[in-house]
Amino acid sequence: FKEYDVKQLSKKHSDKYLQTKLTLQDLNKTLGKISTTARSTNDDLGYNVLFLALGSVIWYEKDTDTTPMEAPVLLVPVEIKRKSIGNPYTVKYNEDSVILNPALTLKLKRDFGINLEDISLEEEELNPIDIFTKIQNKISIKARWKLLNNVYIGLFSFAKFVMYKDLEEYQELITRNNFVE
Repeated sequence: FKEYDVKQLSKKHSDKYLQTKLTLQDLNKTLGKISTTARSTNDDLGYNVLFLALGSVIWYEKDTDTTPMEAPVLLVPVEIKRKSIGNPYTVKYNEDSVILNPALTLKLKRDFGINLEDISLEEEELNPIDIFTKIQNKISIKARWKLLNNVYIGLFSFAKFVMYKDLEEYQELITRNNFVE
């Protein structure tokens, strides 16, 4: 990621279309599967798992590791729809809150002492470039770490993460009541 001026971007990076390397046939097949899974999860479990992921952090568990890890940064809740089979898919913001990836936030804080919790995502202030700049500054303490300026659509579920956070928060109570030996 390098800070940039939106006005200086080429048309293909400032229009209302997302770029992809997939063929039209593969794109339609992939979006259909993602859309069906997201809708089914929302109907069955009552929460959204479909997000447009903006940016990702590349990091290494240890300074000597050669295998990079990657996780998305900003997660924008979206829905994928199309009017009929012959029409193109559309990706639309679903009005839920944009979030910093909670699993990444916890991982960086717990394992590397990098705190992302002070980065504001207030809707009136939401500017991905500013957020990426702050994250870039925070991870710059690690020599090989990078923040990529990329976009993905994917399914991200944090159900287990919420359970994990509850266990962490109530660990003392659980231990005291002999639920865990």
